[in-house]
Amino acid sequence: MKNKPDLGADKSVSICQGSAVALTSLYDITSYTDVRWSIPDPGHAAAGKDSLFVSNADGCSDTAVVVIKENPTVNTIIDTSFCTGGSIEGYTIPGSYTDVFHSVNGCDSIRILNINACDIFFPNAFTPDGDGKNDLFKALNAVNLQGFHLVIYNRWGQLVFETRDPYKGWNGAVNGKAAAVATYVWYCEYTKRGSSRPGKLKGAIFLIR
Repeated sequence: MKNKPDLGADKSVSICQGSAVALTSLYDITSYTDVRWSIPDPGHAAAGKDSLFVSNADGCSDTAVVVIKENPTVNTIIDTSFCTGGSIEGYTIPGSYTDVFHSVNGCDSIRILNINACDIFFPNAFTPDGDGKNDLFKALNAVNLQGFHLVIYNRWGQLVFETRDPYKGWNGAVNGKAAAVATYVWYCEYTKRGSSRPGKLKGAIFLIR
């Protein structure tokens, strides 16, 4: 009686993105006289569908199929900032940091954390309607300053607001009256504590009611 080879059921395996699997480790093929893989190098198989053909000395054969699925690497880029004395994920110095984690699918997850030193900035719109939300146009992240000057002009170049207090904002009024819904231009000059070089910013602000 001739013996028929038995490779068993077809197989499905998972690999991480960019890696390979040795198909030769999935089957015991030492007893077969003829072994044929569908790919040239079964020791380094990438994602795809491969097959194996074997036959023995009795001339009997069997085939098997291996499906290789690739789990993607999760890449996450986070752009953030903190001010003096702050920290994010244990980092206390601004810079770009790459961390590798082992995810639930068994593959690496890569996180790139770009941390910038916090700096002063301004919104591009505000709504001085007295509801307690976004009622003032003012500097944000105005910390660690030793000098500050903000001026705001209307479309005709008339000064509508000025302050040297980084925590004071414009409430949308000019001479006690509500300013018109329009776009205004602002200029700001500031100096960080410990620095002798002033920073200069300018932009436009839209007043919405």
